[in-house]
Amino acid sequence: MIKSDKGKIVYILILALLNVALLSVGHAVGSSLLLLLAIMWFAMLAVVAPREYYMPIMIFYLPWTALLKLSPGMSSVHSLVTLLVLLIVGAKWLKKNPDISGGYFAIVIIFAAYTLIIKFLNRLPLEPQYIFFMAMMLFIPIYLVEYKEKVRFDVSVLFLAFGNLAACISALLLIDNSNIQPFIVINNEMSVGIRFSAFYSDPNYFSAQMLVAISGLMIILTKTKNKKNIIPAVILIIALIYYAMQSVSKAFMLSAFVVLSLWLFNLMTGKRSISFKIYLVVAIMGVVFFVLSQDLFMQQLELYLLRFGRVEDASSLTTGRVGLWGVYLNYLMTNTDKLLFGIGLSEDQLRIILNTNNAHMTLIEMLYQIGLFGVILMGIWWKSLFKGFMDDRKLVYSDWMNMGILAIAIVMPWFGLDVLYFREFFYFPAILLLMKKYLVENA
Repeated sequence: MIKSDKGKIVYILILALLNVALLSVGHAVGSSLLLLLAIMWFAMLAVVAPREYYMPIMIFYLPWTALLKLSPGMSSVHSLVTLLVLLIVGAKWLKKNPDISGGYFAIVIIFAAYTLIIKFLNRLPLEPQYIFFMAMMLFIPIYLVEYKEKVRFDVSVLFLAFGNLAACISALLLIDNSNIQPFIVINNEMSVGIRFSAFYSDPNYFSAQMLVAISGLMIILTKTKNKKNIIPAVILIIALIYYAMQSVSKAFMLSAFVVLSLWLFNLMTGKRSISFKIYLVVAIMGVVFFVLSQDLFMQQLELYLLRFGRVEDASSLTTGRVGLWGVYLNYLMTNTDKLLFGIGLSEDQLRIILNTNNAHMTLIEMLYQIGLFGVILMGIWWKSLFKGFMDDRKLVYSDWMNMGILAIAIVMPWFGLDVLYFREFFYFPAILLLMKKYLVENA
C-alpha cells in the first residue's frame, strides 16, 4: 500500500499508537502526570515530525480530540496545535510570499471582514470556534502550497483508519470508566449499549468519519500493485465496518450501500486484470463470510432491522430531522436578512429563540450561519483551492468514479449532520484534493 518512505511512516504511526495508548491509560487511572506526558507527546509529534506528515498525524488524532485535554472544560490541544503550526508554517510562507492580496487569501480576508461585520450588526461575540474556523481557512491553502508534492492521500487515509480503529478498541475497554465519562457526552441509547460511537457523543458523526476511512481504503485496495497488501487491507476495512455498524446509524447504512455499490461497479468495469478482480473478490468474500458467521454481527444486524422497521415517513426515517430542517427554513424564509447574511458564524441563537436543536444538515447550517452571500464566498474559496491544487493531469473514467465515490462518502452524511465547525469540514475535502495525484501516479 505504501511504496516509499515506508519505514518513516510506520515509525510515526507506531509513535502515534503508543501515544494514544498512554493517553488512554492516563485517563483510565486519572493521572494528570500521564495525561500531561501524553498530550506533550502528541504536540511534539505533530510539530517536530516532517511537515508532510503533519496533516496525516492530525487526521489520526481526530477521533481522540475529546481526550486531548487535562479537564473536560478546556479546549482540545488538537485545536491549539493547529494554531501553533499555522503560525510556524504561515511565517515561513510569508517570508517567501509577502503579497497576500490575491487568490484564496483575498477571499479569506473578504470572508473574515464579511462575517465580522455580520457579527457586529447582530451584536454577537467573537468566539473560539470562529477563530479556529478562520485559522483553518488560512492554514489549508498555505499547507498545500508548501507541501503539495510531499503530503500523500494514501498515508492520510491509512492514518485516519488506524486512528479510528485505535479509538474504537480503547473505547470498548474504557467507555464505562468514571474518569473518561466526563470528557464525552453519552445519550440514552449509548449508555445501555445499543449504539456505539467510540469517544464521540454522536454515533452518526462517528460512523460518517468511519465511512471516509473505509471508502479511502477501498479505493487504495483497487489501486494497489502488490497483492500481498490485499488481505491486510480487506481485514482493516472489515474491522472498520464492524465498528461503524455498531453505531446502528441508518445514515451510515444508506451511505455505505451507495458507496459500496459504486465501488463494486467500478471494480468490475475497471481496467484491472481479471485475475486481480477474482483474487480481490475471493479475498473479500472469504473475510465477509467469516464476519457473517459471528454472533455479534448478527446482533447488530437485528438492531438495524429494528430501527428501519420503525420507519413510517420521512420524519421517522430521518429521526425527526425533517422537522428541524423545517424550523430553520421557515425562520430563514421569514427573516430575509438572516437568509442573505446569516449570523456571522456565531453560537446557534435559534436554540434559545425557537427552543430547538441544531439543524442537523450542513447546507442549512451554512445558510443560517453565513447566509447566501457567505455560501457564495465559501464556494469561491473551495473552487480556488481545488483549481489551484488539484493535479491537472487527466484521469481515466474509472478514476473519476473513484473521485466521486470518496466525494459521496464525505458529503452524503453531511445531509444529516452539522459539520461546519468541525475539523473534518476542511481535512476531508483536502484528502479529496490529494487523491487525484495519487490516482494518476497509480494508474
